[in-house]
Amino acid sequence: MATKRETLEYRKANNLCPRDGRPNEPGRKMCKHCLDKASEKTERHRQKKKANGLCLSCGTKVDDAKFCDKCKKNVAASSRKSHIKRYNLRKSVNQCTLCGNKAVTNKAACQKCLDKQSLIKKDRHSKNVSTGLCSQCGKNPPADKGKRCQTCIDKRNQWYQGSPTQAKDKIKRDEHRKNALQHYGNKCACCGETEPYFLAIDHIDGDGNAHRDRIGKYGSGFFKWLIDNDFPEGFQVLCHNCNMGKHLNGGVCPHKNKG
Repeated sequence: MATKRETLEYRKANNLCPRDGRPNEPGRKMCKHCLDKASEKTERHRQKKKANGLCLSCGTKVDDAKFCDKCKKNVAASSRKSHIKRYNLRKSVNQCTLCGNKAVTNKAACQKCLDKQSLIKKDRHSKNVSTGLCSQCGKNPPADKGKRCQTCIDKRNQWYQGSPTQAKDKIKRDEHRKNALQHYGNKCACCGETEPYFLAIDHIDGDGNAHRDRIGKYGSGFFKWLIDNDFPEGFQVLCHNCNMGKHLNGGVCPHKNKG
């Protein structure tokens, strides 16, 4: 029996499923029950076409393929469009863009999907490196002594420059530097300089280069290493003048010689 027009208009106005009146799924026009039934029906039709060697879209005869040449192009364009729409809808209601579950705060996916994607990337990275190819694309040999090919490096740099990610990374680096300086006194241990732009973290024993080579952390990455290792002892804050003076003067700042 057909549903009355008044009923359909009421359900549409109140975000209810037009078929049975249940609440719609977020970002969808039907409830979960009806979506599942529609999906099962579509799958039955697909399996029937597949068993008879027919194009899953238009039903024309094909040889060992899912779609005919015409439908392949249409399906690819439609799939991308649907993917973008689904991605934006799920992200707008804080759902995982991959599975639809609740996403992790400030992330586009749930923890389960994040862990799964991380594992896939690590496996692909290890496989590419073990075969002597670019760790990212797995097609070209890596550039110089790095792990990525020059094509991937250029592509990443082009995307990164001026991107929101670059701005976020700068904020994180500045925060790491600020936290490290504050923990170790936030002023030069020699002359008392407090201007943050003039300050640096100094290895008290003077083995900075050897230590950074050993842990593989340089520049902003070193500040994060200090934080991750609970601010170990053996470091102090010096201004760049005192730091350079200590280096050139055999490990003692010239200020102390005068004293």
